[in-house]
Amino acid sequence: MVLRQAVQLFSNNPAIPAHKHRAEVDNMLTTFCFFLAVFILLLLSTMERTRQLSAQARIPREAPRTSPMGSALAYIVGVAGGIYLSLSLLVDFLEIKLPPRVSVWGMELEPLAAVAITLALLQPFLLGLIRYIRRYDKGISLW
Repeated sequence: MVLRQAVQLFSNNPAIPAHKHRAEVDNMLTTFCFFLAVFILLLLSTMERTRQLSAQARIPREAPRTSPMGSALAYIVGVAGGIYLSLSLLVDFLEIKLPPRVSVWGMELEPLAAVAITLALLQPFLLGLIRYIRRYDKGISLW
């Protein structure tokens, strides 16, 4: 129904050439199909996850184990979130004007989010460097 109305809207407009009518309809159809596929995938994924959880609930288990990768990702996301909130409060308090978006390797990102993710990813390496310096060079005081 919506697609039929779109075709009628474009075909009745004399300002739009005939070859662009088909391109607009194809673009709308592609967008509709994409979102329909995402919705179906989300629905199937939710159903499968529910099935897995109900099957796991029937099996008696010991304490659940977390994987080191999962724990590390949760830690990095938590650190990035904390850094983002701190930077956001600092920028608001100091009334610093930032651009709404920055381009990093062709991706448009919010500047504070890009800085927070970068710092969160570098944090384990910086801590390792500080530990290395403290262990092997007792003469330098970082704090």
